[in-house]
Amino acid sequence: MYRFPSPLRTVAATVLAMTAIGGCATSGNSYFELRERQVARIAGECYWQREGERLVYGPAPVYAACRQWARSQVAVRMPSAVGTAANPGYALGGQ
Repeated sequence: MYRFPSPLRTVAATVLAMTAIGGCATSGNSYFELRERQVARIAGECYWQREGERLVYGPAPVYAACRQWARSQVAVRMPSAVGTAANPGYALGGQ
C-alpha cells in the first residue's frame, strides 16, 4: 500500500534541494556583480537623500527613479561590454 509523504518530509526535501541548488550556483562574471552593487549603493544614497520626495510621492517611485539614475551613472563609468551602445568606440578601434 502506497503512503503519501508527510507534509513535513516534503517541505524538508524541498528546502534541502533548494539549498543544494542555490549553494552551488555561482555567476561567471564578477564585473556585472560589481556593477549591480554600485547601482544599489548609489540608488540607496539617492533614495535616503530625498526625504521630501518620499513623503510626497511615496517610496517606490522615488527608489525607481533613483535606481534608473544610478544605472545611467554606472553605465557611463563602467561600460557593460566592448562594442555596445554604452561603449561604441572600442568596437571601432578606439575612436
